[in-house]
Amino acid sequence: MKKIIPIFVAAIMLCMSVAANAFDKTYYLTLDEFESLQINQGGVTINNFSLGEARAYMGKGLANVSVSFSIKNKNSKPNVLNIMLVGMGDKDIIWAVDAAPLMSIIAENKTDNATSDSYVLPGDVKKTKRIWMRVVGDF
Repeated sequence: MKKIIPIFVAAIMLCMSVAANAFDKTYYLTLDEFESLQINQGGVTINNFSLGEARAYMGKGLANVSVSFSIKNKNSKPNVLNIMLVGMGDKDIIWAVDAAPLMSIIAENKTDNATSDSYVLPGDVKKTKRIWMRVVGDF
């Protein structure tokens, strides 16, 4: 029993440490706010957000909405990151994408980028009034 208590205490401390490093924040932004947003948290910087639309090569009569951004990790360990984005019109959801760096990991002391796209109807990006965005990571 005496050996179990230190292991139990160590497990609780580890869980508290992980929870303390979790980042989960939701934003509701105009297009200008989205493109100028810079998030600085726990040694990680996320910025240079871009939104665009281009003709889809594979989908006849469709377009691709594309979202991209930069991530800088100044920590001495890798961090994970995922960003969920929803483009909103006047009343409806117009598009949705899920974006992350390769394997959702940003290496220590590195800068990387992430890009994600989805099929939409041509002109949908121009209908976007606001962007709902949720950023989740362990930094």
